[in-house]
Amino acid sequence: MELEELGPVQYSRQMQKRLVELRSLFRGMTERLQNTPSGHLRISQRKGHPEFYHVTENGVSRGHYIPAARKELALQLAQKDYDEKLVKLLRREIWNLENYLRLTADGNPYQKLYEGLCSARQSLIESVTLSDCEYAEQWKLMIEQDSGNKGEELPFAEDSHTYYTANGERVRSKSEVIIADYLLRNGVPYKYEIPLKLKRESLRGNGGAEWVTFHPDFICLNVQTRGEFYWEHFGKMDDSDYKDNAVGKLNLYAENGFLPGRNFIYTMESGEESLDTRVVEKMIKEFLV
Repeated sequence: MELEELGPVQYSRQMQKRLVELRSLFRGMTERLQNTPSGHLRISQRKGHPEFYHVTENGVSRGHYIPAARKELALQLAQKDYDEKLVKLLRREIWNLENYLRLTADGNPYQKLYEGLCSARQSLIESVTLSDCEYAEQWKLMIEQDSGNKGEELPFAEDSHTYYTANGERVRSKSEVIIADYLLRNGVPYKYEIPLKLKRESLRGNGGAEWVTFHPDFICLNVQTRGEFYWEHFGKMDDSDYKDNAVGKLNLYAENGFLPGRNFIYTMESGEESLDTRVVEKMIKEFLV
């Protein structure tokens, strides 16, 4: 879904985690390099077989021949040459990540550039970004418009229970009320049961396919990353038919590129295992805020 020319800066906990991993690896490599032989390894081919040479002097390319009995030295020099190149790559990536995180430490710099202008100047400029609130509002409108165009709302049965969220939507279960209210409480924009078409390949293997319309319980927006997540709650996992249907839906979601943790969230419960609100909160904190 395209709402703007330039999306928000994608800074995240994953980048911080990556930086920690790189720094740890860098320290390990530099420590290992302190205990290596001087010089480097040169490899030459002689009659189809490699010969190893230990080069220790600047300007001298040939070096000293390493016999088979001293192959351990060749191993150490080869590892050293690799480690030195690796350290250079690590240093470069660490520097780039540090600069990137420094640039985005206070949020989206492109958005802040626009917000720092006076209102008179803002009125004359077409910004390449939207504020979080503007983006969320336009996202909701686009979702509603798209849903209206499809005209495939899922009706409620006449004898079904009536459940309403704090946002005023009618939903189908108490658990869906819980999820919706937690999304609202955490400031996560969402819409309920927006139709989604998924492609199901023919079981006959003849290349045919059919399109199936699902109504995921929620479509949610991570305002920081502008990423969308579908959220399905499976509430009757102790019912064998319901469970088989849930497994089929999860497989079909995966076949269409909706993968848990990337753009898809699911929760489950059964007669003996009710929905854990701590899990709901953790899902929201991990993927949606």
